[in-house]
Parts: sequence; structure tokens; C-alpha cells
Amino acid sequence: MNSQLHFNVVRVDKEIQALKEQMKFQEILDFCEMTQKMFEEQFNQTISNYGIKKGTVNYYFIKNELDKELKYLIEQQSFALEKLDKFDQAIDLWDRAIKIDKKNQYNYEQKSIILERLGRYDQLIECWNQAVQFNKNNIHFYHQKAQALKKMNRHQEVIECWHQGIINNISNLQFYSQKSIDLIKQNRIEEALCCWDFGIQNNKTDAQYYIQKILVLESQGKLQEVIECWDIGIKFNIHNELFYCQKVMALEKQGKINEIIDCWNLGIQNNKTLSYYYEQLSSFLEKIGKLDEMMNCWNLAIINNKNNLYFYQQSAQLLLKLGRIQEAIDLWDQGIKSNRNSVEFYQEKVILLEKQGQYLQIIDCWNQGIENNKKNQYFYQQKTNALEKIVDFESALRCWDEGIQNNKQKKFYYKQKANTLHKLGRIDELLQLWDLGIKNNIYDDYFYRKKANVLDQLGRSDEVLECWNIGIDNNKNQVIYYEQLQSKREMKDQELMQILNLGIKNNMSHIIFYQLKVNLLQNQNKQEQVIECWQQGVNSSHSVFKAEFQFKLIMALEKQGKINEIIDCWNLGIQNNKTLSYYYEQLSSFLEKIGKLDEMMNCWNLAIINNKNNLYFYQQSAQLLLKLGRIQEAIDLWDQGIKSNRNSVEFYQEKVILLEKQGQYLQIIDCWNQGIENNKKNQYFYQQKTNALEKIVDFESALRCWDEGIQNNKQKKFYYKQKANTLHKLGRIDELLQLWDLGIKNNIYDDYFYRKKANVLDQLGRSDEVLECWNIGIDNNKNQVIYYEQLWR
Repeated sequence: MNSQLHFNVVRVDKEIQALKEQMKFQEILDFCEMTQKMFEEQFNQTISNYGIKKGTVNYYFIKNELDKELKYLIEQQSFALEKLDKFDQAIDLWDRAIKIDKKNQYNYEQKSIILERLGRYDQLIECWNQAVQFNKNNIHFYHQKAQALKKMNRHQEVIECWHQGIINNISNLQFYSQKSIDLIKQNRIEEALCCWDFGIQNNKTDAQYYIQKILVLESQGKLQEVIECWDIGIKFNIHNELFYCQKVMALEKQGKINEIIDCWNLGIQNNKTLSYYYEQLSSFLEKIGKLDEMMNCWNLAIINNKNNLYFYQQSAQLLLKLGRIQEAIDLWDQGIKSNRNSVEFYQEKVILLEKQGQYLQIIDCWNQGIENNKKNQYFYQQKTNALEKIVDFESALRCWDEGIQNNKQKKFYYKQKANTLHKLGRIDELLQLWDLGIKNNIYDDYFYRKKANVLDQLGRSDEVLECWNIGIDNNKNQVIYYEQLQSKREMKDQELMQILNLGIKNNMSHIIFYQLKVNLLQNQNKQEQVIECWQQGVNSSHSVFKAEFQFKLIMALEKQGKINEIIDCWNLGIQNNKTLSYYYEQLSSFLEKIGKLDEMMNCWNLAIINNKNNLYFYQQSAQLLLKLGRIQEAIDLWDQGIKSNRNSVEFYQEKVILLEKQGQYLQIIDCWNQGIENNKKNQYFYQQKTNALEKIVDFESALRCWDEGIQNNKQKKFYYKQKANTLHKLGRIDELLQLWDLGIKNNIYDDYFYRKKANVLDQLGRSDEVLECWNIGIDNNKNQVIYYEQLWR
């Protein structure tokens, strides 16, 4: 029904254009009236047939389509009526169009053109008044109404029109602007100012309203009122710098210096933390030469912002400019007092002191920094730099002592003192320093290493060994200390072995300690003891580390050619780690290396027994069987895997790959049948079976396979789609339509199946059946717009 309506619209347009060419205007009116009735009847019939209720989405969708066509007919009727000089009837038509779409500017404009042509200005004004009523926020309609009023010299009503716009659009500057312009044209200046006062009242934070009022005031020479206007703006916007700036600009035009200073002071009072206001006041005071007042400005900034470096910097710069150096230094003392932990204040004071050559005061400054910031290395570093400049190394060393005292765990301080002692060649004190570091940081090898390095350079090897022994006593679980001892050739093997045994005793699961002992045993060519050492590791370590030890043990056994022991070792690993592939792989690899293929087979069979669901073990076993030429056993192995893993696709895939290589296509189909039987909801198996059937050109069986899939998965589109593809290839269209009927029967609420059937019918040119298909869809889905849309198209 709806597609018929759409076809009629195209025909209607052709008919009207033909009548226009023949200038048959009455016939256009008759034709449009007849067509309008036809469209309305079709609309009502559609609503009735499908039980569509008013207020629903479907109702408004169809109604909107009807309204579009009716508006087109109205436009054509109006054209004909104007040609026949039937203007009143044309006006009535546009009223009807306006009623259909109250927001459409075109409808009002067409009506107004006729009214203006007839000189009916009262009706013209009423037309635009109606437009304003229905479109209160659209300035275009107000503008058209105002223009109509002006043509009739009804100037007061023009003002009222714009005031109505202001009331309806209280925050829209354009309405105020239009009212003001028209008031000024009528020389009603005070009312124009009142207009902007009203705007300011309603939009206190928008500077544009103040600016527009100022323009009017300036045009009238009311300069004092300009200032007062900006005062009101500041009152309502105390944190907005624009208002202060505008007031100052107005005051500058009038040369009011004191008032400018007062304005910026008010800005400071209202915005104590913002630099902008201080900067503006300072800049102005400098311009008029009031330097003392500038000083007061920056002092006030500091009072209000004790932690803001910038204000101190501005004040100090001004003091230096005035030659008041000591006051600048005192100022930085004041800043330090208020900002004890801020490096920048100390830096600024030091820069100033350096320029004055006051080096002792610089040291005092950094002392003060250290006192206030005992954990901050920067202050110690700066103090020692200053002391070294005046060649006072003793004080520099005391400074680093203080740093160490306050920061016992921080290497930086020890390192810096060590550098100074090294420069001075005071080695005994350097060793004492590292002793202190060890005392304060017994678990940090850095300090032991530093002391040992100094002793080593002095050739005092016994003390080096003693140093690392102390480290071991304090850090029994840290390998670094044992490694350092082992690297010292001066130690006897027996003593070293005792230390390494102690390391193993204290660290039973750490392989590195065993490795250190093994290194020593290998140097002594004690291979049996190497094996014993690694066996001890295997026996003593936690399960997470056993593999590492086992690997080391195997390497040692291989070096001595102990084949059976290696096999036993890997079997033990398998026994203790039945699920880990690593041990099976290592045993298999070794057995292959020595040519024991049957034992390899047993290895992978054991892996499968222990891990029935692990594909990898079956793959390894099958590969070995194929290598041995035992193909049927490999196939049987995959049957065994499928039996234990019915839902795992990979086991079926592996069997099929093997069968394909043997050209056993019927067995492949049997395999996929088994997969379908075990996995009725998994589309993969159906797809694979049909692929295999199509390879042997058995399309009937492929179709039956998809039938089985549909039977087991009635709501899943995939199966219907795949069967449809096959039927399409075979050109079996009747069966294809039957398939989509089955899909609709099984899925009455899914438009996909209706669409598929409709597409086939459409391609066959069977349009009545297409409509019937969508009508069935509407019967089953009365509240779904998609079905109505399809009919409409």
C-alpha cells in the first residue's frame, strides 16, 4: 500500500507539471484536491489495516510521510490560486501549511508575500506575530514583524516587538541590540540606556552588555556615567580583570590618575593572590614616577602572598634599582623565614651576596638552609662548594660529617666526603669513613666494596679478606660476598670450601651458591664431587627450582658418560612433575640421541597416560609413530585422543590431516560425523563435514548436513545461510524459498529471515509475494517499525 503511495507522488508531480505548461490552473486545483483525498484515504486505510495507534512511533513515521506530500500539494494549489487571483483561498492554504508545520519559515514567508502584495499590512503583522508565538527564540521572525510595523510607521510597536523578544530570550544580546538601535533612531536615548540596564541586570557577568551601554553613553558625552557603569560591572565581577581594565582605560581618557590607582588597589583587594593586579598598579606607578608607591605595592603583594617567589623577586629588583642593597638582602631573609624549605629563596639571597663578595655570609646562608632542611643534600653540596672556594677543606669535611649524621643511609654524603679525603690524601680517615658506612649500613655491599677497594690498592689483602668475611657474617644469604671471597687468590682452597659450604647451608635453594662450589671443585678436577654437589641441590631445593638443578646434574653426568644415571634422572623428574612437558622432552631427546626409539615411544605414551587432555603429548607421540612408519597406530592414537577430548576441535583436526595424507575421504566424513555427534551446537564441525562432502561432489549429503545443523540450532542464522549458499549454487530456488519459510517459522521475530525471502522474491519479480512476506512480518511484529518501512518503500 505504501509503495503504491510513493509511486503516485511521482505521477502526481508529472501531471501537475504538464498542467502548468498548458496553463490549466483550475485543473491543477481539482487534481490536487482529488490527490489529497486519495492520500488521506490511503493513510487512514494503512492505519486501520495494521492497527496502528495514534501516538506510537509507527504512526508518526507514516504521518510525517503524508505531511510531506500534503505540503507539496498546498504549494501547487497556492500557485494555481494566485494565477487565478484567488488570493484569499491561497492565504487559507498557507494557514493550513503553517498548522501542519509551525516551525517552517518558508510557510510564513509565502503567506506574507501574498499579504504584502495585497497591501494587507495588519494581516501581515498578524502573520509574523503568529510566527513569533510559535518560534519564540528565532530572531528572524521578530525582524520580519518589526519591518512590517516600520512600513506602517508603528514605531512604538517596533520597540514592543523587540522587548517581547528580549523577554523570551533574556540572554541573547541581539534582541537588546535591535531594541537599542531602534530607540536611538527614534531619539529615545534614555530608554536605550534603560534597555542596556535591563540587559546588564539579566546578564551581570557578560561584559558585552556593559560595552554596549558605554557606547551609547560615550556618544552622548556622559563620561562620569561611563565610570559608574564600569563600577557596576566590577561590583558584579570582582574576579574578572576585564572590568578593571575597561574602567582604567576610561579613566585614562579622562586623565584621572588617583582614580586609576584606586581602581587597581580595589582589584588587589578583591584578588590578593593574582599577580596581574599588582603588575598593572606597579606599571602605572612607574609610568608616573611614583617609585615609593611601587615599593609599597610589592610589599603588599608579599604580605598577601608570603610563599610566592615572584613577588619577592619583583620587590628585590626594585630595591636594587633604587640602590637599597641591604634592604634587598633583608628581604630575602624575610622570604627564607616564611619559606624555610624552598631552595629558590636561599639561591636568590646567595646570588645577591656573591655580587657583593660577602662569602662568609653565603656560608651562613647555606648553614641556615641545612638547619631547616637536614635531609636535603643540595644545601650541604652548596655549603661545601662555597667552603672549597675559600680553601677551607676542614670545614667542608665537617659539613659532610653533619650530612652523614643526619642521613646515615644515604651514600651521597659518604661519597662526597670520600672525594675530599682522597684529594687530600688522607687514607686512614678514608678507611674510617667506610667503616662508619658499614656500621650504619651493614646490609649494603656498596660500603664493603668501597673499603675493600682502598685496601686492595694499598696491597693489604688480609684485610680485604677480613672485610668480606665481615660482610658474610652480616649477610649470610647474599651471594655477592661469597663471590668476592672466591675471586681472591690469596685464600686457601680448604678455607674457601668451608665458606662456600656455609653459603650452601644458609641458602639451600639458591643455585648460585652451588655453582660457586662446583667452580672450585672443577678447578680441583673433583668430578664425582661435582655430581654430588648438584645432587644435593636437587634433593634440597624447592620444586620450583628443581629443574635448574636437574639440568646442571645432567650436564655433569654427560661429561662423565653416565647414560643410565641420566635416564634415571629424567625419569625421576617425570615422576615428580607429571604434567610438565620439559622432563618428557629432555628424556625423549636424550633417548633419540642414543638411538633408543622404543623407549622414546614409551616416554610419550607415559606422557599421554599422565596427561589425557594435553594435545602436545599426542602430537609428539603421533610424529614418532609416523617416523617409524606405524600409520594406523597414529590414526588409532588420535581416536584415543578424541575419546578423551570429545569437545576439543584440535584432536579431530589432527586425525583429519593424517587421513587426508592417506586419501581416506570417507573416514574423514566419519570423523566429522563423530564431531557433530559430540558437539551438536558447534558450527565448525558441520562446516568441515560439508567442505569434505563438496570435495567429493556429494551436494545432497551436504544439504542434509545443513538440515541437521538447522534442526539442532534453529535460531542460528549461520546454518540457514550456508544451506542457502549451496542451494543458490545448484539453482534450486523453490527449495531456497522453502528454507527461508522454515527460518521465518523458527524465528518469527527476526526480520533477517523475512528480508532474505523478500530479496529472493524481488529478484524473481514476484512483487505481490514480497508484499505478502512483509505483511506476515507485520502480523507477527506489530510494534516493530522496520516491517512498515519495508512496505512503505
